[in-house]
Amino acid sequence: MKIAIVHSYYSSVTPSGENIVVDMQAAALTEAGHDVKVVALRTDELRNRPFYKARASLNVASGLGASPLKELKKFRPDIVHVHNLFPNFSTRWLKKWRGPVVATMHNFRPICSNGLMFRDGHQCSLCPEQGHHNAVVHACYRDSRLATLPIAIRNRNGVAGDPLFSRAQELIVLSERSRSTYKKFGANASNLTVVPNFINPPTFSNVVGQDRSTWIYAGRLNVEKGIVDLLQRWPRNERLIVAGTGNLENKVQEMAKQMKNVTFVGPIPREQLLSLICNAKGVVIPSLCAENLPTIYLEALTAGTPVIARRGNSAADDIDTWAPGLTYNNTQQLHEAIEQATQNHQDLSIGARQRFRDQYTKATWLRNIEAIYQDAFNRLPHK
Repeated sequence: MKIAIVHSYYSSVTPSGENIVVDMQAAALTEAGHDVKVVALRTDELRNRPFYKARASLNVASGLGASPLKELKKFRPDIVHVHNLFPNFSTRWLKKWRGPVVATMHNFRPICSNGLMFRDGHQCSLCPEQGHHNAVVHACYRDSRLATLPIAIRNRNGVAGDPLFSRAQELIVLSERSRSTYKKFGANASNLTVVPNFINPPTFSNVVGQDRSTWIYAGRLNVEKGIVDLLQRWPRNERLIVAGTGNLENKVQEMAKQMKNVTFVGPIPREQLLSLICNAKGVVIPSLCAENLPTIYLEALTAGTPVIARRGNSAADDIDTWAPGLTYNNTQQLHEAIEQATQNHQDLSIGARQRFRDQYTKATWLRNIEAIYQDAFNRLPHK
């Protein structure tokens, strides 16, 4: 098939796993024999232009902005797959494009201004339940009422008023939690399909026999990721490496200095992180928000490294439903999970690898996405 991928790349100032996922999926589709064109706008290239922030805000509030139509008409794809239009692409072109459209919902932006369904240290659904003016009141996007206002205006009519939801033949979500959330707030359940991301396994094999004495946390150091909460609960007799960066970096670094069993390494290259994961006692995912499956979870599965996740996020959902891993709600349960993971490491490791092979390989993703593309293509009449 001829497949056009439309994506507005987030700024490298705030590293985005979404950008990486889009590139990996485009490469996988090309390797599978499809003719793929990525129609992209990159915030890194646009943000230094005069009045960029003002124009981006207007784009979001009004649906105006750059249109991919010229490139799409030239390429003439069988399928247009939209990943992200925020904040650079227009949404008005969707009414003019007559071909089938598939969209991936990487976050909750259509129903939540910050995309996380998280506010003031807890999960939040105030806007879709009581009105999107609440996002402005609480300055949910970048802690700024002014920056939040355009998104609240765009979201004011909910999922029913979202141009992408009303236009796409197929809507892809990354977890069952995401699917149920969108369904709860008005999305057509028949159009929502769960297709998790995939990752390519590391090119190096796990080193057998190394001393697996250290746990790993890797991710953004922001409040919604639960890193401070994790450190406050972490047992003093277990070693933990913390990798990442974010607005809590100084606080995390200071806490690590006071805890002799915690090592803060900051942001590190992916190859180094994968090496740590492959030889870790386990990976901890303490996210307080409902986030979709984080890449670190998939990386742990493919390495056969046990995972402990805090209940309420999609990694914990996957563990509780399918995967051999452990979940927790409080300090006692966290400590018990660590002890169980230590005692049952081999069984958890075997189960983790099996879960990866069953659900998160490139071959599985290709099979699922090709079926969705074909279904979307078949829904519209073609000349």
